[in-house]
Amino acid sequence: MIPNIFKTRTILAVASIGLISLITLSFTGINSAQKRSDLYRLNSGIDICFQRISQSFTALMIRDLSSQYLSADFHSVTGDCFNEVSRSLTEMGVSKSILANVNNLKSDFYWFGQKVGKIKGMLAESDLDMTKSNITQKYYELDSMKSEIEDKISSLGSDYASSISLTKWASLASILVLFMASIALVLRKRFIDLNEKKILTQLENSLEHDYDTKSRLLDQIFEANLSAQTSSYIVSMFKNLEAQLAQTQQMLLKSNSLDSETVYSINENIDEIPVIDNKVDIDELLTTATSDFSREEELEEGEELDLILLTAVESLKPKMEAARIEVDMNFNETMYVRGLEENIQQFLYTLMNHLVSSVENDNERVLHLKSRALGGLVYCQFELEDHFVSSDEIAILKGKEPSEDTAVGLILLKELLQDIGAGISIDNKFDSKSAKYTTLIDIIFDKAKAKTNEKSATQIVKGNKAEIRKYLDNQLGLA
Repeated sequence: MIPNIFKTRTILAVASIGLISLITLSFTGINSAQKRSDLYRLNSGIDICFQRISQSFTALMIRDLSSQYLSADFHSVTGDCFNEVSRSLTEMGVSKSILANVNNLKSDFYWFGQKVGKIKGMLAESDLDMTKSNITQKYYELDSMKSEIEDKISSLGSDYASSISLTKWASLASILVLFMASIALVLRKRFIDLNEKKILTQLENSLEHDYDTKSRLLDQIFEANLSAQTSSYIVSMFKNLEAQLAQTQQMLLKSNSLDSETVYSINENIDEIPVIDNKVDIDELLTTATSDFSREEELEEGEELDLILLTAVESLKPKMEAARIEVDMNFNETMYVRGLEENIQQFLYTLMNHLVSSVENDNERVLHLKSRALGGLVYCQFELEDHFVSSDEIAILKGKEPSEDTAVGLILLKELLQDIGAGISIDNKFDSKSAKYTTLIDIIFDKAKAKTNEKSATQIVKGNKAEIRKYLDNQLGLA
């Protein structure tokens, strides 16, 4: 499996965080740089405004009463200059401390202007000793207030400069994250390519020599993140394999029914299927299989499989409805199998209960039930849509010893299978269109005949659940 750190969602999530951070930091840096520039510009503006105060103070001290710097219009423009600075600082959202200093400077400038106008009038009427006036002290107070404002604005500009520096480093970190995410995507693609080659190599080797590893390989394919092209290729290979196995099965069944007076049944599974040029050698296979047949002179009396199966379905009806599983039954004729009715019914009930309990979601699905006779055998098939049986479960049902972690229901199912003496075949079929697995289970019974005190009848049972239930009621004498 691909490590979690190389999952596509993880990589894309990290890349998205890096990209969003980079965009956010870029806007933050641009905004900080703009505010820093505006602060320096306003600092220069305050200096210009104060230069106008210095010009008025100088003209007064040299007694140039006709100078424009002492006119009311000049004083008004200087006040407008300070008002513009105050408005700009307010829009930038600077601290209240700076705004308070600017307002104090504006207020003191107003009274300074009033003082300048009064002294100008007194100088025009008589000679005034300027040393006795406090105008000089007022000027130096204004200069001190201006310097304090400039220092605070410069300090704020330094804070913005530090923020810009941190933003640059954070932006570099975001770029590094994006770069690492790109490398991770490349490594992921490389990892998947190597993983696909490994699985395909194992698959081809296994199909040439060993058919029993099919379920284990299906587990690997199910867990691997293979490309659509590779998945289609694997599905095609399994379809070809199933076609070969189906052909082999038909050949076996034909050979099993050649003698009308003799019935053969397979006691053990064939461990190895001879292959020549990746094709099944039918003649050698039949020779190997026939040596494991056991001969029976005649059919024994047995139990009616269809009725037992219908009873088990009816018992599990509430649980199936809760799991949103619909049952589709297709019994072409009445089948009789060898074994005790109670054991067979318990096994079929336990098997269906295990399938229903192992459903992982509440999607609607259909459980198809079929039965058919082939030679001296009766096949009871369970086909459950949107379901997958693990290789460990398959191995246990085929004879592997269960571990401490094995579910109790699975152990019970294995013991019941041994009690009824039936064979089992389990497969997971993948549908490339729906991208879902379907579980196929064949229970293989020895064929039997109806008991002498029962009337054998060939009938077809098809229909929906209501019709099947009506049939069951009739069989049980409840109608």
